[in-house]
Amino acid sequence: MTLHKNIIAARKASGLTQREAARRADINVKVLSSWESGRRIRSMRVWQLVRLAGVYGVAPADLIPNAEIVNTRPAPPYLKPEPLTAVTRAILRGLGR
Repeated sequence: MTLHKNIIAARKASGLTQREAARRADINVKVLSSWESGRRIRSMRVWQLVRLAGVYGVAPADLIPNAEIVNTRPAPPYLKPEPLTAVTRAILRGLGR
């Protein structure tokens, strides 16, 4: 399923109308309607997705299909993880990880 279809399914499963869901999430009902239709889904912000998920009683990740969160571009070098230092390893061992 796509993001907008997951949003519709979660709203219907929660038994809410668009108007009720929009009011509880503190967003405009026209905006929610445009997201559900798939027209303006790219305008959605993370905080709005998190709020909707809370209103629907699901985790935000449950609304996002895996195919849409996969980034096919390689990470820039400055975002690549660095090797763990001895201090970090010792801290992680102390935490039992």
